[in-house]
Amino acid sequence: MGSLLVLALALVLACPGTSARAAEPAILVVSQGAALLSAVTADGQTTNRLALDPSPAGITADGAGRWAYVSHPELGRITVVDLASWRVARSIALGGQPFGLALTDDGRLLATDWSADRLAVVTLASGRVEHIPVGQSPSAIVLDRAWARGPGPGFGPGLAYVVNRESNDLSVVDLGRLVVVARIPVGRAPFAAALSPDGAWLYVANVQGGDLSVVDTMARKEVGRVDLGGMPYGVAVDPTGDRVFVTDQQIGRLSIIDRQTLTVSGTLAVGEYPEGVVFLPGTLPGPGLAVVANWFSDSLSILDFETGAARLVPVGAGPRMMTAVFPISE
Repeated sequence: MGSLLVLALALVLACPGTSARAAEPAILVVSQGAALLSAVTADGQTTNRLALDPSPAGITADGAGRWAYVSHPELGRITVVDLASWRVARSIALGGQPFGLALTDDGRLLATDWSADRLAVVTLASGRVEHIPVGQSPSAIVLDRAWARGPGPGFGPGLAYVVNRESNDLSVVDLGRLVVVARIPVGRAPFAAALSPDGAWLYVANVQGGDLSVVDTMARKEVGRVDLGGMPYGVAVDPTGDRVFVTDQQIGRLSIIDRQTLTVSGTLAVGEYPEGVVFLPGTLPGPGLAVVANWFSDSLSILDFETGAARLVPVGAGPRMMTAVFPISE
């Protein structure tokens, strides 16, 4: 399990005096060392904190900002957090080592199982759990919710791309039939991925390869690589679709890649050993703010690409994974 903790992406203690539901978009960040879930707003304010069970790793949330789900690989379970009250609602026991998470629009929770090489599909309403074999040491999950671009086997209402770190490939899962319809080889030790807004391209960060794989989702094959050096780890596509952002654990930087030319257009220094990167769209006239979790610096870097400003925000020890939420009032 030690290797998983080194490679990991990036509850009842609420901040006194804070409202049950933030009125603005926020980042939910999991701090693995502190076993803490925090909500941080675009201006760097921490509005809520919640103590978690040990060694939390992955996180996802529903579109309404009502529920969050946090994985605990060492405990074999997932914590369900009620974001209205900022309390733990329940736990889901899965066994194995649940890690990367995603939530479908029809109420199913997907979780990779790092040690069992499978994807768990949990129907939240009934509690039913189904398993799909995937590649070795699956880490991240990327959903393509609107994928229905052609006839034939594997074309349906939705797909999940599962990143398999130790088998150096992706498993493409048909969420209608719950079967793997393709395996796509990529670079060495892929860990995270992000989809373009139109669903046509998938970008995969290869930690040991020092590069970024570009996957044509229609052809289901890798069509290019961008050499980045270092240890590419987290990846995100800005909401306009113009740029891809990749964190580099080794060098402590964020690389900015032009999607049209597939060249590095710039780099920005962030904190030490950066992992996850997400966008907080709607906060600016342009693509919004980018937020990077700095594992060894115990901080977030909040980057404003309109003004060039960068802000370092302290959070709990060992921030790894994040997700953006847009809470609604009760």
